[in-house]
Amino acid sequence: MASQAMSHSRIVSKPAELEMSEAKGKILVVDDEESIRTLISRRLMADGHDCTLACNGEEALKTVSTQDFDLVLSDIKMPGLSGLEVLSQIVVEHPDIGVVMISAVADTQTAVEAMKLGAYDYVTKPFELDALSTRVEKALERKILILENRDYKLRDAQEALQDSRKVFQGISEATQDAIIMLDSDGKTTYWNKAAERMFGYTSQEIVGQDLHAAIAPPQYHEAFQKTMGHFKLDGQGNAVGKTLELTGLRRDGREFPVELSLSTVRIRGEWSAVGIVRDVTERRQAEEELQTYKEHLEELVAQRTAELESSQGQLLQAAKLAAIGELVSGVAHEINNPLAAISMYTELLLDEVQDEGALERLRIVNAQAERAIAIVDNLLSFARKHAPKRAYASVNDSITSTVELRAYDLNLDNIKIALDLDPDLPGTMADFRQLQQVFLNLITNAEQALKQARGRGTITIGTQKTDGVIRISVADDGPGIPASALSRVFEPFYTTKDVGKGTGLGLSICHGIVQEHGGQIQVESTEGSGATFIIEMPIITKDAGDEDQRCVPAGSTPVPDLAS
Repeated sequence: MASQAMSHSRIVSKPAELEMSEAKGKILVVDDEESIRTLISRRLMADGHDCTLACNGEEALKTVSTQDFDLVLSDIKMPGLSGLEVLSQIVVEHPDIGVVMISAVADTQTAVEAMKLGAYDYVTKPFELDALSTRVEKALERKILILENRDYKLRDAQEALQDSRKVFQGISEATQDAIIMLDSDGKTTYWNKAAERMFGYTSQEIVGQDLHAAIAPPQYHEAFQKTMGHFKLDGQGNAVGKTLELTGLRRDGREFPVELSLSTVRIRGEWSAVGIVRDVTERRQAEEELQTYKEHLEELVAQRTAELESSQGQLLQAAKLAAIGELVSGVAHEINNPLAAISMYTELLLDEVQDEGALERLRIVNAQAERAIAIVDNLLSFARKHAPKRAYASVNDSITSTVELRAYDLNLDNIKIALDLDPDLPGTMADFRQLQQVFLNLITNAEQALKQARGRGTITIGTQKTDGVIRISVADDGPGIPASALSRVFEPFYTTKDVGKGTGLGLSICHGIVQEHGGQIQVESTEGSGATFIIEMPIITKDAGDEDQRCVPAGSTPVPDLAS
């Protein structure tokens, strides 16, 4: 078993020129392809780094638990644990280790997720080794800055703690316990400075006097006399060895809560009582403040716990959407083959059959087969990941193709679509699929609001050229958006829906896509009177765009990747 483990992980020796000097950084390279991890490690070693290799996530976690590393370079897609799962555990269990993610897919959402989990950087294959070397150097520099910042914060915390200790020490000195000694006759024999401050009598005024008459309220006088009588005989009493909560009396007549701890000592054959009196006024106040703080803290913990559970539910829903995209892709591929066969054979029969009635039925079969193939193509496009690509595109075509995709479901839900599209609307340079994603998200949000409110309604979509920009409006006659939520609707993970019914990412994605296209999106709503989302995009002519960009033909109906 040991030899098998060594075949999956080995420490790469340092080059000869580094044997006499310390490595710049200790780096763990994790990739299921041996050629990739070997190539990366050789380059990093040439840069002066010490490299260790791991072929999967499980081995990587085991390695970081037994060795110290400055940085981990991990592939995202690996058998067993994924790179994101490795990242999550390292961030929690080894926060001093920086992580750089490597992926063969330029997936913006995955990159964002990796950075949110705590990755230092995100590198896409294929990459130049020089570029990777630079990214590694920057990641190591970032780690140094993070650790230095952590040290600064630790020093600040230590200074704050030291200040707190000084404050506490000052309070402690100001409220030192009063130490009082009595002889067997109840006369005061010792009275310290704290007692002077606590009760208001100087030592000269109180020593040799009956104590109870000066510092005890009248209700304690009889009990005090009985206790002292018993104490004079054998040095004992009901209060000896106990801590009692009593009421003290200051010189000015004010009463205050105290704790009295009473013990006895025999001096030159005579019993003496030693009382330690503590003014607990401040402690009682502190206890009340502590209880208030505890209640506040419990409320804060409950609030943060609820927010965390909500965020976890939203992330789970996002993962479910990604899984649905993969499922749609597989099912669509399986359906496409028999549909293609049906289409081809009906076309052959159309050339051979002479009967007009049979021909008409074959034409119906062929048309329905073509319609099914188009639906499958849309599903495949829905599930497929696409790199963003700008081309001269029609906003109207993007809207109509998106509406066609949702038309059937909207009809079932008694929701009408009203289109008011400017036929002379100019095209612009844009990513056709990303525009579809924006419109699909807005239509879906409006649909959900209408279904929840009254199970029917109308979504009105309009376009027009105004003030040199393309203006798009998506309005519904639903319940509207609460005023308290209007300023937050475009925040990531913010949603007014129940956990599991919304990720809080749809409008945030719309906002990001529109901004990337140089436009802006805003919402207008009055609670109870529907909501209108307004998008304004710049008009960019085809000549102004990149000549090598492929134009999306008018009438095409690719569907954006919502699972990515």
